Amino acid sequence: MKKNKKIFTAAIAAAAAAALSCNAYAQTKTVDLQVGNAEMRINGESFELDSPPVIADGRTLVPIRAIVEALDGEVDWDNASKTAVLTSSTGDVVKLTVNSKTAYFNETSAQLDTAPVIINGRTMLPIRFVAESFGYTTDWNAADKSIVISNGGETAKESTVDLSGYTEGISASDADGNIYCDMIGSGDSCLLIKDKDGNAIAVYKAIDGNNEIYKDKKGNTLVCSYVLGKDNSIELTISVNGGERTAKQDDNYNTVDEAGNVYEFEGEGTISVKDKSGKVIEEYETTNELQYPYVADNGSTVYKVLRRGGGYEDGFIYADGKYVPFENNYDWSYMGSDGRIYNTKYEYIIVTDSSYKKLEEWTAVPNGVDVVYIGNDKTEYVLTGEMAETYVLTAADKKITLTCDPEEEHNKKLLAGGSYGTDDAIYYNGDDKNVYVGKDNVFTVYDGSGAVIDSIRLYRDDVRYISQSGEKYIYSYNYDESDYHISSDKGTIELDEIMG
Repeated sequence: MKKNKKIFTAAIAAAAAAALSCNAYAQTKTVDLQVGNAEMRINGESFELDSPPVIADGRTLVPIRAIVEALDGEVDWDNASKTAVLTSSTGDVVKLTVNSKTAYFNETSAQLDTAPVIINGRTMLPIRFVAESFGYTTDWNAADKSIVISNGGETAKESTVDLSGYTEGISASDADGNIYCDMIGSGDSCLLIKDKDGNAIAVYKAIDGNNEIYKDKKGNTLVCSYVLGKDNSIELTISVNGGERTAKQDDNYNTVDEAGNVYEFEGEGTISVKDKSGKVIEEYETTNELQYPYVADNGSTVYKVLRRGGGYEDGFIYADGKYVPFENNYDWSYMGSDGRIYNTKYEYIIVTDSSYKKLEEWTAVPNGVDVVYIGNDKTEYVLTGEMAETYVLTAADKKITLTCDPEEEHNKKLLAGGSYGTDDAIYYNGDDKNVYVGKDNVFTVYDGSGAVIDSIRLYRDDVRYISQSGEKYIYSYNYDESDYHISSDKGTIELDEIMG
């Protein structure tokens, strides 16, 4: 359906007039360490480590628990797999496995220069990767082999993002009153976080790629991570249960893991895992959940999450360990001439007030879509049927059946799938003895002598809805006027697009 690009600016808050600068201020914290020294200082206060930092393969490794807790994080340890799960105060999750150079930041894989190791019964992790994943910076002094970890506090780098060309889309509010606004720009988007008074707290920029979540019957989670490569090709990585294994596409576009198992995408949302002999050893079904990452200057990540096919309340922000549902997550939103907002989502129209408070809900009538054509004499026809088979044009006082002749010369070329150029048209024989030539949503009508007697063109799309109280509505797009409107027994409501 053709889109109407008019923006009703009075209905939504304008973005910042020029540029928005915002700082996410936090309490200053500095952690001082030194290789071979078991003393750790946090903001000048001394603490003793149970194992001093060491250097391995040119990288500094530190004892896991004391350092992560010093950075306001939490540690979970899986002894069976020798995997450490680190959770930051903002909800970001880092997973590292002893003797493995593959780490995971919020399910996205990364390669380490040095693998975690166990020394004297203590798990030692690469400090730079952990600290920067938690939003801290690290400074190394080679002279005395000391490390300074800092979050910057009041001197944190200012995040300046020009939002003058952005429009505020869907938003969400958490229990603390913070507002998460999806800002739509020209070709990109970002996430603006404001406090309850409307002051900017942080800006997160969208990055390429997304994660698609699958599960098997045992509850195991498989994550497909899609990233746009340098040559605009899609790079696919698969992880299972947070990194027990990974799989990537080979040169033949087969998705294969380290063990040689092949991951086949079958039908709608199914992945079958086959071993080298071709035997299916695992099957996963999509959860219909897509995760889109947004990253701030300090490296912290939040996700915009969409769940498909589960009604229209299917979007939320995952941030700081919390799931914050969108309040106005719709496919399209229109300001009505009656002052209400009409929002479409799947087979629904949700009517809200100007603050997106829900007033009514309408459901599309099954098979309730009419494609309306109009002739030169203003006769309106409803078109039904399929191209290359039979079309029916139904008007108030007549009905014309159009039958495709597959042996007609032009039709042969069209049905053969060739290149048609100016002959890209299909010919129908009408039961009114006229010939109808269909091209570009127009039927040109010829009489028996070959003279043009009418031109019947695409005019309007009508979708019928019914409200919970039983009232009937028709949601229409008029191709002549390039506008949307809703009609009912009560009259017509003109619509201006404000989001879509």
